[in-house]
Amino acid sequence: MRHDAVKIATRGSDRMRRAGGAEPIELLTTDINFTIADMGPAALDVVNRHREHLGLPPATLADILARAGSSRRLAGDLIRPTTDPEGVMREVLAVWTGAPLLYEGVTETLGYLRTNGVVTAAISNSPLWFAETVISAAGLSAYFPPTLIVSGAGKPSPTALRCLLQRLEIAPHRACHVGDDDADVACALGAGVRPVRACLDSHARIVASAPDVITISQFKELQDLVRGAHAFV
Repeated sequence: MRHDAVKIATRGSDRMRRAGGAEPIELLTTDINFTIADMGPAALDVVNRHREHLGLPPATLADILARAGSSRRLAGDLIRPTTDPEGVMREVLAVWTGAPLLYEGVTETLGYLRTNGVVTAAISNSPLWFAETVISAAGLSAYFPPTLIVSGAGKPSPTALRCLLQRLEIAPHRACHVGDDDADVACALGAGVRPVRACLDSHARIVASAPDVITISQFKELQDLVRGAHAFV
């Protein structure tokens, strides 16, 4: 049986059809770090405290963003190879939860999607304790209930996303996935879902354009993509 949220999505999809959308979106999945949660300043603070202790020059936000998809690279490249990645993740999380920082338009857009019946789910390579803490601290639990948080997803593998689609009984062409790096794009394409590349930082990484990938510079652009559902056909 479908998740109750999908029943809501069906009603929302009917409204979108009346608005002219050819292929209404029923599900939007999103990465967490550097897609809805801006971890850059917190990560930079933690890394530079370690670097100062080691007598190293300060890292830059660009250094952080270049390693945003890997806590192992963040710790090993910017601190030292023997640094425990999970320990660094916990330090970053502690700093971030002290003053949760979301990208502009995230809460507004998630509310818009909910109002229009689109189911939202989080798919992250981070462990569950990290993902749930971020979502709770950000006040986003209403949009990402525990059953719709997929942690340790193993992206770029599409397996976790495929399983979610099957569980919710949503066809891949009725879904899109938004994330900030190549692993998110590969995961979406592998699952038959339309990928949306989020380049939300002022120091956003340069990414190659691809015909199957939509790029957004503001999270609220997802509202326009859902309104013009034909863009996902």
